[in-house]
Amino acid sequence: MSDEGYWLGYLEAGPKSSPVLMDERLSTSTGNPATRYLYNLVRNQILEYKWELVQPKLRPLRPEEQEVAEQLKAGYEEARKAFS
Repeated sequence: MSDEGYWLGYLEAGPKSSPVLMDERLSTSTGNPATRYLYNLVRNQILEYKWELVQPKLRPLRPEEQEVAEQLKAGYEEARKAFS
């Protein structure tokens, strides 16, 4: 977890794979303990995922993937403004 409370990682889901950002302040506020919100960079959206399905497919960003960290943070901040 970063200083901002973000976890940056990668969702390995075949053709739907994407870098993702999880904000602890937002991720558990779905109203459903079985789901989490994640920002999906490829879709440029904050999406609700079933935690039991998505958790095994998540991994931290690898060192060679760190260049997407700033894209994830910037994209998330923009998506967060429009998220309700």
